Amino acid sequence: MKAFKFTLAAAVAAGISLLGSPRDAHAALRLTSVASPSNTILLDVVDNTVNDTNANFGVISLGATGTEVPVGGLLVLGSTHISNANYAVPSQGLPLDDFTFSRLQSSSLSVRNPGTATVSQIVTIEDSAQGTPNGNGTGFGPNTSPIYNILTSAGGEFVTDPGGTVGSSITVEYYANAANVQRTFDAAGALATPTGLLRSFTFTQTLAQESLVIPTANQLFDAGSDTQFGAALRFTINLTAGTRLNVRSETLTATAVGVPEPTTLISAIFGLGFMGGATWLRRRKSA
Repeated sequence: MKAFKFTLAAAVAAGISLLGSPRDAHAALRLTSVASPSNTILLDVVDNTVNDTNANFGVISLGATGTEVPVGGLLVLGSTHISNANYAVPSQGLPLDDFTFSRLQSSSLSVRNPGTATVSQIVTIEDSAQGTPNGNGTGFGPNTSPIYNILTSAGGEFVTDPGGTVGSSITVEYYANAANVQRTFDAAGALATPTGLLRSFTFTQTLAQESLVIPTANQLFDAGSDTQFGAALRFTINLTAGTRLNVRSETLTATAVGVPEPTTLISAIFGLGFMGGATWLRRRKSA
């Protein structure tokens, strides 16, 4: 009996310790754009640093409202990039919430090519510490489910002005890595490709006005014992002369797949035991 009391006390203490644990440290949300195929860096913005016009943690915005921002031959309007993994960081004085999901999202009102030649760029949005370290909002407790259902989606519309050239294309890629890391610069000063490719989809414009259709997809991902992971959205855009991509959006949403709490499992075991005992009594009475 003493041993049981000691074990129960230790379990309660461990549970309190876990509930009070801070969110895992992670690097900041980052947006980069490089020219293709030269790999020349055109834009490199980290959350809450120079060129980020949004003061909120976990949100990067480019330029003032209603103002186009030049990026390597393209004009970008209403560019916003969000990671909700950044919203609850105790060191920043923000509440440690129990999210039901983690989301990395990139969007812009328009990306326009005002020139006379095709412009090609590779844009990447990334962050680490994705996932739900405090459980999945359904009482499963902290760090109980390293398995996530990841939903990926994208959309937009290509529009070519009169006199422009039809034939723009975009390749959208979604990444997740259990190492919970972000990319680094290589020896040549170029950014490495993200690791952990989940999905890739290419769409090519064939009409002057055509919706970008990338079907939504779901897949399971194992983040490992840490329960958090690094994630990236990457798109390679080849925008022809006089063409713009309107209301562009790419999203990666991760929802934890629940694992029952130990108390739930114990209740289930006791429940099965009582059911078995009741069955045995009924059989004995029948005999």
